[in-house]
Amino acid sequence: MELRKAALEAMVQPLTRQLDKASDQVRELEKTRVGAYTAVHEEPKVMADTSRSCARQPVFW
Repeated sequence: MELRKAALEAMVQPLTRQLDKASDQVRELEKTRVGAYTAVHEEPKVMADTSRSCARQPVFW
């Protein structure tokens, strides 16, 4: 019985490692996605601030 258990664990171990690796990659991708979303979310605010700043400046033609 113990021999079977050890054999099964030896077969499953590579799968477990791959799943752990995939989970780590998904976690990193999620961090990147959140960062990118935050930057995109902030862009309209920056554009609005810039627009207001430009609107206050006199125009010399």
